[in-house]
Amino acid sequence: MSETKGEFWQITGWVLGIILSAFLGYFISIKEREPTLKKDKVTLLIDNNSIKQNPIKIIDSKGAEIAENVSIITFYFFNQGQESIKPDDILEGIKITLPGKGRLLNYKILKSSRDIIDAKLTYDSISNSIKIDFRILEFEDGFTAQILYAGNEEPNIGIDGIIEGVSFFRDGNGSSLWVYICHIGLVLIMIIPPLVIGKFVYRKDYPESKKARLIIFTILTTSASVAFIIWFILFYSQNPNNEIPASLRM
Repeated sequence: MSETKGEFWQITGWVLGIILSAFLGYFISIKEREPTLKKDKVTLLIDNNSIKQNPIKIIDSKGAEIAENVSIITFYFFNQGQESIKPDDILEGIKITLPGKGRLLNYKILKSSRDIIDAKLTYDSISNSIKIDFRILEFEDGFTAQILYAGNEEPNIGIDGIIEGVSFFRDGNGSSLWVYICHIGLVLIMIIPPLVIGKFVYRKDYPESKKARLIIFTILTTSASVAFIIWFILFYSQNPNNEIPASLRM
């Protein structure tokens, strides 16, 4: 390979290394709020068909008869982002939405990650939803809760509200495929500059006067590559599949 081509690949390696190092620094410095609602399971307590076939009557705490299915919905609400969520960050109240015309019979928080978050649930009969209040949610802070629900519709809950800097609430079903592909691609790309530069450093016919600066830059780009790979491993080892934080598991 001619010295001209060698210089071209050398400059290319430098530019690519500088761009990737800058991108890496910016990417690692980003802190985001990631509020997540994950529905764990739905347990059918009473099937309305069994009620019709048996001489029994079920009433709620107000004395009203229950003729629908009765289900228990267990869910988790937590922040899996590195940026904390505080009441001042909430632009429109966060609330759990309930399906259709069903009735909320009862609700309660089963477990909180820490007492300091001071999580509270309040039922709004007008919108048939449950308002969520808390003092602060840092990384993996949140709570586990249950809803006792009467209704024949599919007992799917949702979440609504507006938080500053948050475009959507996560559903806890794992990161999309393109996120994994992008991260793996960046890891592979970060390895290219040291390999390209090293190819010229160890050539016998490469000028000795230029090897020193190539060696220095090889060290820098290799360090950046190692830093990115370490970050990549730590990022996915913390919460690889949007798993429920250990502090909230029952």
